[in-house]
Amino acid sequence: MPDNDLKEALETMKNQTSDNHLSEEETSPISSPLKIPTLTPSRLSPLRKIETIETESKSLYSENITPLEIKKINPHTPTSIKVESPRSPRVEINDIDELVENYSLYEQLKELRYTIISYLVNETENCVQFAVCFDPNGQIVFVHLNDKNNKITIEDSKITTIREKEGQKDLTSFQENIKDRISSELKGVIFYDGLNYTLLVRNNKGFFDSFQYEIIFEEEEKAEVLSQSFITIDLEELLHQPREVLFATKKNYQIIQQYQLITNKKTLGNIIESVNHLYNNLEEFNRNYKRYSQHIIEDWTLLGSFSREYYTKYIKGVLKEDENKNYENISINMFARFQAFNQQIKTINDMSNIVSSVHEISNFLEEKNKQIVEKDKKYSGKIIELSELKFWV
Repeated sequence: MPDNDLKEALETMKNQTSDNHLSEEETSPISSPLKIPTLTPSRLSPLRKIETIETESKSLYSENITPLEIKKINPHTPTSIKVESPRSPRVEINDIDELVENYSLYEQLKELRYTIISYLVNETENCVQFAVCFDPNGQIVFVHLNDKNNKITIEDSKITTIREKEGQKDLTSFQENIKDRISSELKGVIFYDGLNYTLLVRNNKGFFDSFQYEIIFEEEEKAEVLSQSFITIDLEELLHQPREVLFATKKNYQIIQQYQLITNKKTLGNIIESVNHLYNNLEEFNRNYKRYSQHIIEDWTLLGSFSREYYTKYIKGVLKEDENKNYENISINMFARFQAFNQQIKTINDMSNIVSSVHEISNFLEEKNKQIVEKDKKYSGKIIELSELKFWV
């Protein structure tokens, strides 16, 4: 069939057979028996901007301690801990020798208003390596115990068993940025991804040495992409310079939390950008799909009108040789449109799995929204009881 416009080609065919007149009823165009399904996505309303919370971020940490058993357990902190803080120091802050000589680790830290949440026991060295506490400002710190002979009472605390991993694992970009931001007076920082601890300790040259510890589980779990960040301090340094350590901890947590806000904002922005991109692609697909389907139907209708005319001539036995060739071309092109329309059905069918994925993501976001609203109602401007808190360290 000629390559020029379909309608013009068909009109030319019709003019060539003008000596054979058919009734108006016989030559009236036929409409397609097929109906075009339309794809009309619900209009999304994704946020176009993300506004950073201007209020100062606060870290409220506390916890309850359950009876301790030395075994493989989940690293989540216990559901209840004991907070015992004296009204005034029983020992002079500067009298370190008396504090170390006469009091257990728990009492030493309690004297400085540090509440122990749990202990990290190094399986390889068979010793308690860290006491995880929250300080007078409610900030979680990992107190490194240099002396293996510390007087430790662990009856009311939880133990997490760790094992040093062989080889070095590269830090993530998030961890690198935290490492580069903390101040020089800070001893170190520890990252927790739900499965492992990555400890960075500043050496005598001012550089960080990296150590990897895996948590011994009974069941495998999935590591988090963005690890939680905590400050590590030496017990000896804390005992000798409690005010300086508390000040440095607060200052560096402000730095860490500010970067966490920036990271959260960027991550959420990337998610929104991806959703917007998906929405724009869906709108463009919808436009192209409807336009193409409409063109198929229009071609089908036009070809069908000429097909009916030729078929009538064929039945009457008056179809000429050149008309017979045209009739064959029309049938071929109607077949092509029929196939094209069925391919449209297959295309939509191939996209049907998107629905379940979108629903899953939508339900996930809905659940997270509910959690945030509930937490906002629970925490904002409220006094929280210790028994209401749950934490992961």
